[in-house]
Amino acid sequence: MFARLLIAAVLAALVVPGVAQAHHTAVPVVALDYRNHVVASSEPAGVHVSLEDAGRKLRLAVVPGLRVTVLGYEYEAFLRFDPAGVDAAARSKTALSLRLAGPISRGHSFAWADARIWAPASALGERDTVRWSVPLLVQGRRAVIRGELTRAAEPPLWPWLVLAALPLVAAAVAVRKRNWLWAAATGLAALAGFATLADLGGFAAGGLSVSTDRWLLLAVEVGLILVALGCLLGPRTRLIAVAALAAFAVLQALSELAVFRHGVVVSGLPAQAVRAGAAIALGAGIGAAALVFLVPAPETRKTASHVRISRKEQA
Repeated sequence: MFARLLIAAVLAALVVPGVAQAHHTAVPVVALDYRNHVVASSEPAGVHVSLEDAGRKLRLAVVPGLRVTVLGYEYEAFLRFDPAGVDAAARSKTALSLRLAGPISRGHSFAWADARIWAPASALGERDTVRWSVPLLVQGRRAVIRGELTRAAEPPLWPWLVLAALPLVAAAVAVRKRNWLWAAATGLAALAGFATLADLGGFAAGGLSVSTDRWLLLAVEVGLILVALGCLLGPRTRLIAVAALAAFAVLQALSELAVFRHGVVVSGLPAQAVRAGAAIALGAGIGAAALVFLVPAPETRKTASHVRISRKEQA
């Protein structure tokens, strides 16, 4: 009964749009519209330029001993790289807007979210290519780092709708053949759980800046999925395990719907693999959730022992 109530509560919660979107606790962004890259020929000698956090942060690594000044939004001195480390200019409006002040690193590398290299798709006007630049002073000489934001085409939706429908077809077949209910329910729940694990692992390796508390929540989510997968093997725990896996897979897949609408998927896995994982998790999760209401409840230990005693008395 508890497992069935769990599924009912989750399905009721899904009518609130914010629930599914807020569920993605580990990764704040799953998909974007633009790819960002640095024009390699614009790198000054002794300065290595790279992008982090899905292209939304600029990192400079400077050869020790080289003096480099990054100019800010108003061409004021913003960041200084020198033998002592990295320092943010106290009077720089750019530094103030980014909440940087004074010495910020003793090393020779630093990354920051520069508004010149990234903007939301709504601010870019859906242009196919957006060029950006960040001016520098290298040993007192002017230099410019250049890069490009390239819009990625929106992926077709129909292949993933078909893939999500296949587990639902399997669930429908199991309903017609009643003796397949438990096998189908546990199989679909396991499929949903593994697909969810794959996508979570991919997002964790996607290169995003993730806070410590989000990493902790990711570990908890993965742990709960693994426990539920193990509980599928127990006759008395599999109903709750199926319900838990189905509920979590559906919620997680709904929080990843952006991967079907945006061209760039922020994951360590290929975009097509992430979309396949989300589609399978959604379809298998819904299928397993539906079967939870149809599978026979597992026999309790008390009932089983009562049957054995009754048989002995009859004998």
